[in-house]
Amino acid sequence: MKHLSLLFIFLILVGCSEDDSNEQELEIGGIVYRSQIVTIANSDSENEEYSATFGDEAIIVYKLSEEELFFIVPPNENIETKTLTIPSLGNRRIEYEVSETALEQNVDETLSPLLTSMDTFKAEIENDDSNSPQVQNAISILDRFDQNLNQASDEEKQILAEFYFVNKPFIDEIYGTDYTTALARNYSNLTDTEAFFNLGKAIGRAVGVSLAAFAVIEFPFLNIAAAAIAVKTWYDAWDLFYDVKSRNIFTLDFFINDIPSSLSGNSDQIIIYSHNLSREDIIVYEAKPIDESQSTSTITSIKNFFSARRLMNNAINKLNVVIDFVNNNLSTNFSSFDTFILDDSQIQVIEMSDEVFNSLNFDVPDNNIDINEISFQNNTITSKFSIVDQDIVDGDYIDTSLNFTYQDNFNNIQGSYPIRINKENEIDLSGVWFYNTSNLNCSNGVSLGTVYFEFDSEGTVFLYPASSGATGTGTYQLNNNNLTFDITFTFSNESDECNNGTDTNYNQVTTVSYTGTLDDSDNGNGTMSANFQYQYVSGNSDCLPGNFSCNGTTTMTRL
Repeated sequence: MKHLSLLFIFLILVGCSEDDSNEQELEIGGIVYRSQIVTIANSDSENEEYSATFGDEAIIVYKLSEEELFFIVPPNENIETKTLTIPSLGNRRIEYEVSETALEQNVDETLSPLLTSMDTFKAEIENDDSNSPQVQNAISILDRFDQNLNQASDEEKQILAEFYFVNKPFIDEIYGTDYTTALARNYSNLTDTEAFFNLGKAIGRAVGVSLAAFAVIEFPFLNIAAAAIAVKTWYDAWDLFYDVKSRNIFTLDFFINDIPSSLSGNSDQIIIYSHNLSREDIIVYEAKPIDESQSTSTITSIKNFFSARRLMNNAINKLNVVIDFVNNNLSTNFSSFDTFILDDSQIQVIEMSDEVFNSLNFDVPDNNIDINEISFQNNTITSKFSIVDQDIVDGDYIDTSLNFTYQDNFNNIQGSYPIRINKENEIDLSGVWFYNTSNLNCSNGVSLGTVYFEFDSEGTVFLYPASSGATGTGTYQLNNNNLTFDITFTFSNESDECNNGTDTNYNQVTTVSYTGTLDDSDNGNGTMSANFQYQYVSGNSDCLPGNFSCNGTTTMTRL
């Protein structure tokens, strides 16, 4: 215990910031107890610690978070009214009434919940297979606490029981908080916001308990007990820190059908839409985890993260200075604790989620364009625009931009895409259409039958039911006379006779892509010449033909 006392005494050598200012009005802090960790609301504290006096006694007031400071009432403090004075915070003065701690149960009964929680946690980390220095150091400190507990005097146990009793809600929350699922160490069920919030909470507890241990230097057994409690907070903080820094929270750009926005410098890749017709596109986004490049961010959650990390690393660095001192001068072999370092993060392409999409807002700056629909489902963004007054449009289309903003707890960005809205088409696509092929070239010589289609006014093409029982849908674009569409259709439960005389059942999936020009001069019997790709996907039976593709020329004709 002598070695541990020297370790924590050395921490007092760290200097504190002072700056005399005018005295403020006296605040009333209420009743406090010996050994109590007392928090103080404060939003203007820039330093990690402040020199202060509690009555006539010099103490240290520490920063716990962006909103709170704290100090610990000395275990042997006199029972009387005392004023806490913090000179460098404008001579802030808070009056407290120090009361004696009175246990509601005997010492063993009071300590029983704490010791049970500590034993449970120790059993957990002893099963940690990472073999990291952090885990080994944690086990070493917990083992030392167990040794000291067995050798502690009644007076030392009384002091520990009082420390736990007056700080019981704070300490029990350390062991009782389930940041994920019990003992799972898996944070995938947490949202990014929840993960950051939990990390801040864990850091606050780690800093609070660790620095409380430094403040009770005259009580070596209480030192090691507070350090043993702090091990749990550091363990949680480390886990949450590594989880947070692996999350792709910083969004860089959104890609619609592989077309980037102005955030990536795009100014000429135009997305083409048709008046009052829906268009479906795959949408993804680029993002990366937090790294040092965000340290100057003005977003509150990110500022708080880096502030919390500074508090955390400040406490770790102090502890490591002491560990080095003790290891160099005494026969101990404590390991140093690593500070919280952020690696350079890598950009990743990520599938769009409902949560991310719902944080996007779109607008078009042209008053002659209405947004009829922008929706998202299954990685696909569906968009439909209309021209309010086509008579005032010079030419066949309007060139404008689709602007967006994206804001969540970690991002606040804006960009745009060049878009073109074609005027309403004069071609009538009503009725049923079918194609006939010529100059057909298939990789296995199989001929293709006639397929029938219908087009609606929303940009969707349907396989007409007369097509031998097949089902399928796709999307189309009609710009002036230019028609492009893709459709996938399936023939289910087909049956063929194999060479060995047996029958086999299978499904046939066909993907067709058309592009060409419609000629609607024949009184509504429009025709279309197009090149297309045809793919046949067979079952797994050896007696069925393999996959093949075709290309050729087809004529689209309305029935």
